[in-house]
Amino acid sequence: MGFTGRKIVSGSATGGLKETQEMLDFAAEHGVTADIELIPIDYLNTAMDRVLKSDVRYRFVIDVARCFALIHSITAPIIIASMFALPALDSTFPALFAQ
Repeated sequence: MGFTGRKIVSGSATGGLKETQEMLDFAAEHGVTADIELIPIDYLNTAMDRVLKSDVRYRFVIDVARCFALIHSITAPIIIASMFALPALDSTFPALFAQ
């Protein structure tokens, strides 16, 4: 008896969730880490040029935390300033707008 119709048989060379978790646990217990080059978001185009030139020794990792901190430091004052420019706030917070 053979396969009939459209059947797909597949597998994974990396294993399933259990094997992946075991590997991560082993790495954590033994201090196994990856060598990376942490880059700011504005270095992304340069990083891509380096990839194309094969000038990469370590895996690039974008510093997302720094990126979000920068965005927050720029947008938070704008949001606060725009809150006080809304006319609807006059009646809600009259003490803030008292002359």
